Amino acid sequence: MSQALSCRLKTRVMTRAWRAVGSQLGAEMKKYILFDESGALEARLLEGIHTVPVGAVPVTDELWNRTIQELDGVWKIDDNGLVIKDIPLVVIDQAALERAWRDRRIEDIKWLRERHRDEQDLQMTTTLTSSEFLELLAYMQALRDWPQSTEFPDQTVRPVAPAWLTGDS
Repeated sequence: MSQALSCRLKTRVMTRAWRAVGSQLGAEMKKYILFDESGALEARLLEGIHTVPVGAVPVTDELWNRTIQELDGVWKIDDNGLVIKDIPLVVIDQAALERAWRDRRIEDIKWLRERHRDEQDLQMTTTLTSSEFLELLAYMQALRDWPQSTEFPDQTVRPVAPAWLTGDS
């Protein structure tokens, strides 16, 4: 028998074997989920493929597929024996968000201070008036001091920018 013919026969045999296994993996095969001591999903098992230990919970095809596809939580078994998805509580670090806002705000306006100082050093007419420049410096200092405020991180009491800076004048 030629090597090419032998290879084709082996391929056909393997294809038939995989089709047989595939048909066993269909809806008629019972599916189980095993949970650990804490109640969290430990393993998914297929009857006929895996040894199904005592304590494994039989599940529907739909639930089986959900436990594979939905990865936004931890699958657990509750006190009533129901399989549930425990979605972890997301805790927002408001202080970190406010510090990030403050840092961005300082970066957004730093160029005004630098331009004013450059114009002064070059003995040019400054774009900002002296009072606007002092208001800008006071606002930047208030932003730096914001995290030490007793009201931090309450957004409603953030330092207020001068009206000319926000275009509200």
